Amino acid sequence: MEVSSTGLESTSIQLEAISANDEELKGICASTENKEMEVVMGSLDEIPIRKIEIVSEDGQEFDINKKEIIVKAKLYPENASYKEINWSAVNESGIVSNIAKVQSFGDYAKVTALGDGEFRIRCTSNNGTDKVKLISQLEFKVNGLEAIFKNPYEFVSGGLFDHDVTGNVGNGNEKGLCSDR
Repeated sequence: MEVSSTGLESTSIQLEAISANDEELKGICASTENKEMEVVMGSLDEIPIRKIEIVSEDGQEFDINKKEIIVKAKLYPENASYKEINWSAVNESGIVSNIAKVQSFGDYAKVTALGDGEFRIRCTSNNGTDKVKLISQLEFKVNGLEAIFKNPYEFVSGGLFDHDVTGNVGNGNEKGLCSDR
């Protein structure tokens, strides 16, 4: 069997088939070769991004003296057809975080800490489609600034529920949360 892809070294493996000794076995014959298929997404000669490596040369911890860090994305393979990436700051559940702000500048971004806590910088690629196809994340911590509170005048995701709220909490609409009135 031989496998190949544009931008990667081709390789092959030889497999040995062993016949079954049991005469009662019945099976289904499968095709032994690949068939030419129509390209449904992208183009035949495209080279998709296969890996995004997020690099932070200034570390992954913010404090009162270090409120900004520059992060860079390395795309693999380097000759990928698509270079467009998106940056965001999210919590461990993937919900947009309010403790950091991200300014995107193509393959790098400036991350500004706004308050104490933990978050992840997320870099995504659509690989030429309208949906995210690849996600990479790097964890960060912020200590020594101040506590950040949710803005009651903006939408707050149900996944950001705080357990220190008094009263009963139950299921809300659309898989959300609700509290006593």
